[in-house]
Amino acid sequence: MFRSVMLRFVLPVAFASCVVAYFGLPYIERLLAEWFRSDVELRSQLVMHSMEEPLADLLGKGSEARLRGYLTKVTADERLLAILVCRPDGTTIFKTERTPSAITCAENAAKSPAEAHVVQLPSARCRCRASISTRPRRRRFAC
Repeated sequence: MFRSVMLRFVLPVAFASCVVAYFGLPYIERLLAEWFRSDVELRSQLVMHSMEEPLADLLGKGSEARLRGYLTKVTADERLLAILVCRPDGTTIFKTERTPSAITCAENAAKSPAEAHVVQLPSARCRCRASISTRPRRRRFAC
């Protein structure tokens, strides 16, 4: 009796579950990766837009100590690694302490600010996004 129930119900359900998991896992993985990427993109846009005015004021006043303090507070979020403030020609105005050496203003000057790009670091991959400030023209990168 027990063997009959196993053969009629449990084994087909287990087999069907395995088939669904095998074919459904790539879809779920792709869905989660896309969600994570869009979440990071939205977060970086929010950070860039919220920083624009205070950053322009701090750069205009030339107070490096206050600028360092402000950017240190912004990068305290565990998902934000570094912020670079660059001139349009690719020279660095300011960068936060945790900025990896693989990420520079000169390397990113040619990249389009409309799209994020991935930088391979020794320990992980980092998604970088550029933003151009309208007052005085500066480029910012958040990773």
